[in-house]
Amino acid sequence: MPNLEFAWDRPDAVKRVYKTKTDRRCSIDGCSRPHLARGWCGRHYYRWSRNGDPLKGWDREDSVPEGFVEKPCRECGAPKPAGSGRALCDACREISKQKRTEYQAKQARITHLKTKYGISIEEYLALAEAQGGLCAICRKKPGKKFKTFGVDHDHRTGQVRGLLCTRCNIGLAFIEDDAYFPKALQYLKQGGGSPRQI
Repeated sequence: MPNLEFAWDRPDAVKRVYKTKTDRRCSIDGCSRPHLARGWCGRHYYRWSRNGDPLKGWDREDSVPEGFVEKPCRECGAPKPAGSGRALCDACREISKQKRTEYQAKQARITHLKTKYGISIEEYLALAEAQGGLCAICRKKPGKKFKTFGVDHDHRTGQVRGLLCTRCNIGLAFIEDDAYFPKALQYLKQGGGSPRQI
């Protein structure tokens, strides 16, 4: 009989379970996994419980009947590996995943505009078109890192004022701060604080 180590003997134990300490291995030739039950490891025991035979099909490819023909990919019609169980081939799955990611990003943008600023994507695009596709302050297109404009709005009323590039939007936030702007002007008039040699 294997040695038993009871969980309640350990200080970190929470519930009463035991695990066996044994060096027994699966009795199936070529398998070196630890023994679980009936002389087999977990994989072979599972095969036996499902199929009545510990050596009978584990993977879908193993359990595909001879002569079985997989349906072709529903997008491109290319053949798929037998037993894949998928509607799309690998190439079409990657394309589908990319399309889904783009769609989810677009939906997230639409939801963000509606919940935070109360405007629809159509209103956002109309505002961008009215500005000529340029930032309302610096009259430049969006940068490489941030490809869309930020929505400038009054923080007190929530009223949307226009679309700004990231640089102008951040700069405007500092200018609107009543305490910050006079201090920044005074700093610049004084020559940037105490002079020092660099």
